[in-house]
Amino acid sequence: MEIVKAPTDPEKNRPYFYVIKDKEIFTAEDENGKGVSYLYQSDGRLISSASFTGNVTDEATLKLMETVDGFKKLVHSVGVSIEMEDKDDTAEFVFQMYGKKDLYGGGANLIADVNTNAKEERIYLN
Repeated sequence: MEIVKAPTDPEKNRPYFYVIKDKEIFTAEDENGKGVSYLYQSDGRLISSASFTGNVTDEATLKLMETVDGFKKLVHSVGVSIEMEDKDDTAEFVFQMYGKKDLYGGGANLIADVNTNAKEERIYLN
């Protein structure tokens, strides 16, 4: 009888796609002196990015990205890597989904402090 073993790193075997990859981003200071960068994925941009950058062609998968509920069914985690001159620092990453009724007051914010050493960190949605 053959014994079935779990993979040593099941995360590596999880299917994935990129929405943004190898993109240099300029950061400007806001009125509080905090660095801010925006990467808008609203108004169909997320689906377009998944198609173009992630090579997602399955229509059912792309359709799931139209709503927050669909996004939650499809996406297990969001991987983020940030590289800056100061490798020992952290940067606050905010993934914001707009609300249906109240664009900025509703929706959801996923917030994580990410190391700036270019190593990928994951924000889990569960």
